[in-house]
Amino acid sequence: MMTTPLAYILAAEQTPFGELYEYSLKDLATQASKQALQASKLPSFAEIDLAVVSSMSAQSLQRQGHLSSWLTQVLNLHCPVISVDAGCAGGGSALNVALAYLQAERSLKRVLVLGLEKLTDHTREEVAEAMMQAADWEEEGMAGLTFPALNALITARYFYEHPEIAPDVLMQLAINSRANGATNKWAHLHKKLTTQEYLSADWVSEPLRLPDCAPVSDGAAALILGREKSDRVIWGCVQKQDVISLHHRPSLTTFAANQTAMQKLLQITGVSRKDISLLEIHDAFTILELIILQDLGFLGTRVKVNLSGGLKSCGHPVAATGLRQIRDLCLRLKPKQLGLAQNMGGVGGTVTLTLVGTWGGKHGS
Repeated sequence: MMTTPLAYILAAEQTPFGELYEYSLKDLATQASKQALQASKLPSFAEIDLAVVSSMSAQSLQRQGHLSSWLTQVLNLHCPVISVDAGCAGGGSALNVALAYLQAERSLKRVLVLGLEKLTDHTREEVAEAMMQAADWEEEGMAGLTFPALNALITARYFYEHPEIAPDVLMQLAINSRANGATNKWAHLHKKLTTQEYLSADWVSEPLRLPDCAPVSDGAAALILGREKSDRVIWGCVQKQDVISLHHRPSLTTFAANQTAMQKLLQITGVSRKDISLLEIHDAFTILELIILQDLGFLGTRVKVNLSGGLKSCGHPVAATGLRQIRDLCLRLKPKQLGLAQNMGGVGGTVTLTLVGTWGGKHGS
C-alpha cells in the first residue's frame, strides 16, 4: 500500500515538439526550464538545489558533451548538476536519479530535471548513426542495422510467433495514435491518419511503414520536483536493464526489463494493475505498443493508453520523451487517479517506470 510520496511535482512543462529549426539546443533548455520555473512559482533558479540533465545526441550532433557545466552557464545555476545517459530512456533515468537524490539527501528541497534534443538540423544519416549509439554499435550498427530495421525484425518475428494476431493491428495502432495526437497542440504531428494514407505510405523497413515510426523531432521537457506538497505526486520510480544486443537475448518479442520493472514497481508501491487508469508508453514503433502492453500485463485490458498521441504523434526528441510522458499524465489524470509512464532506451535495453498520482483535493484535503 502506498504511504509516503517519493516527491511532489511542482511543475511539468515542455517546448513544442517538432521541426524547430529556429531553436538552438540552448534555446530549448532555456525555454523548458524557465516555463517550469514560472509554473512552480519559485522566484529564481537560486531556489533549485540540484539539476539533472539528459541529452542523447548533444555530444555527437552539437559537439556538446559537458552538459553539466553547459547547463550551469545557460541557466546561471549555483547548484550541482548531474548529466545522465540512458539512450532513449534518458528522461526517465534522469528522473530516477533526481528522486534517488531527494530520498538520500534531506537537505535537498527542489530538483530540476531536464531532457532535450536537437535533431532536425542534421541529415537522416547523421541522426540514424547518433540514434544507433543506444544499441550495440559493434554488433548491430556496424552491420548496417538501424532502429527501424531492428524493430522490423522484431515485428516479423512477433507475427510469426502470434499467427492469431492479424498484421493490420499495426495500422489500427498507428491510426489511433494519430487520432489521439490530433488535439495535442504540443505534438509534432496533428493530422489524423486514414486507412488509405497508411496503406499508401512508404515502407521504412518492411513490414513497418512511415506511420509506424515516431518522427525525428526537436524539443525539451522539464520537471521541478520538491518536498512541499502539490496536487501531483510521484509514488514510485523503477529502472531496470537488459543486455543491449538483441542476439544475446532469449526472445525478440518480450523485453525482460519491462517485466522485472513492473514486478518491482507493484511490489514497492502495493498497487495493482487495476488501480492504474492511464498509461503513457514508449511506442516509438507500433510493434512496441503491443510488446510493452503484453510485458506490463495490460494487453487486452481497458486501461487508456497514450491519450497524448504517444511518440508517433508527439514526436521523439529522445531524452525529452520520458519527461513529456510525466507532463501528459499530470495534464490528463483526474482526481484520485494513478497513471504509469514507461520510458525505454534502445530496444528494451533500459526501462523506467514512474507511477504518478493526483490528490482528490488540494494536497489531499
